[in-house]
Amino acid sequence: MNGIREDRKGCVDYRTYMDRIVVDEDLHRKIMSRIAQSVETQRDRRATEQSSQAQARGAKGLAEQTSSTPRTLVARKPETRRVLSVRRLGLVLACAATMALAIRIVPQLVNPLRIAVPPVALVFNRVEGDTSPLQGDVSPAKRYIRGYFTQELSKDEVASLFGDAWRRLDEDYRVSAEAGFSGEGEVLQVTVRCERKETGRVVSIVMANGAVPMDVRYPDGAMSTDVRGISVTAGFWESPSDRRPMLHYAAFVLGETGYYIEGAGDESVRDEITVFVAWIIGSGAADLSKVSPDYIPEWREDDVTLAEAEKDPDFGAYVPGASPEGFAFESGRRVFNQRQDYLWITWSSGLKYVTWTVERMKQDDTARVVDVAAPETYDLSLYPIPRAESVPVELRSIVDNPIVRAEDLTIDFIRARSYTVDDAGDDNTGYRMRFSVLYGDVLVELSAKGVTPETAWAMFEGLS
Repeated sequence: MNGIREDRKGCVDYRTYMDRIVVDEDLHRKIMSRIAQSVETQRDRRATEQSSQAQARGAKGLAEQTSSTPRTLVARKPETRRVLSVRRLGLVLACAATMALAIRIVPQLVNPLRIAVPPVALVFNRVEGDTSPLQGDVSPAKRYIRGYFTQELSKDEVASLFGDAWRRLDEDYRVSAEAGFSGEGEVLQVTVRCERKETGRVVSIVMANGAVPMDVRYPDGAMSTDVRGISVTAGFWESPSDRRPMLHYAAFVLGETGYYIEGAGDESVRDEITVFVAWIIGSGAADLSKVSPDYIPEWREDDVTLAEAEKDPDFGAYVPGASPEGFAFESGRRVFNQRQDYLWITWSSGLKYVTWTVERMKQDDTARVVDVAAPETYDLSLYPIPRAESVPVELRSIVDNPIVRAEDLTIDFIRARSYTVDDAGDDNTGYRMRFSVLYGDVLVELSAKGVTPETAWAMFEGLS
């Protein structure tokens, strides 16, 4: 009986352990279905064995009855003990079957993602620090490039960049890509987004001609990995101050093409990145010269005079009729491309300046539109310098540059936006201010140092 208690206790301990594992309902049903199928199979096997044993005993008894050989009597175990032994054996088998199935099935069901075993082992260098290791995004989208524009790539165009690796990539990932071009149509960079179909996890691949397109930080003495003669440097960074997922990345140059591969998540992302590196290097460098734009969007980036600015067909009506008192026109610029559409004018007087920008209202700007009845969103007298400490976090972007509707603009609003400072070595005469005024879908921004509220008010008078 002690043996049975021990076996039952072992099974109970195992059930208790399994009860502490939290799985979703679908996974639970899968596990129980597998276990039920196994127990049913074992029950059928035992029934077959018991039937065979019974037939054997019957044959043996018949042989003994007809045999002339004297029989020796053997003491038999009591029936109760035999039943207990069978039950004990069944209990042990059931527990063993449950444990074996759990060990084999649970990992497969909990982690169904089957990432290819990396053919190489990349060294991921740990990067310390409070800030992201991306020291500078040198991608064209972040740099000044005349006429820069982007276009989405077709599936065939993306496939041509990956060679033999495309088939495996297309099977496991939802892939999209965008190419960035100069105003003359020269491809500068391709960004590929790979979303794992089973998990939704994203790995990004950035390609550029001649060099790695991202400027990333590595620790001193960082180790690189040789992959088929190509030096690959990889790193990972975990933010010490928030809960952002761990960042993993790798960079290398293959032929004339630079690659940067990035993913965020637990350490399993490293296997994905390593597989991508092996696929790409094994398939050969992408030929970015094959990527060309369907068309080149209209664009212009011209220096303009004040007279030319006043005649601009889109924004000329929002140029002040006269220069601010005491200031002279310094420069003007008209920019129009896929991402930007604005007219920019500057007046100056020594160290003092007035900058006037006219552009289309964007969706992101709507959050900065203020109600003049809510002075906490724009009145700088409520927030002493340094304002990084006095302005609530949720209001900082609004207080920094609020947007007031043209019909609500008053001299009092401009005064609420005006302040003075006492900086050594600077011209501190006059006021500093920054705010924007909304005219329909056109936004006019004033940024000034060394003017009076009355001068600023006069610049807005007479605008449509």
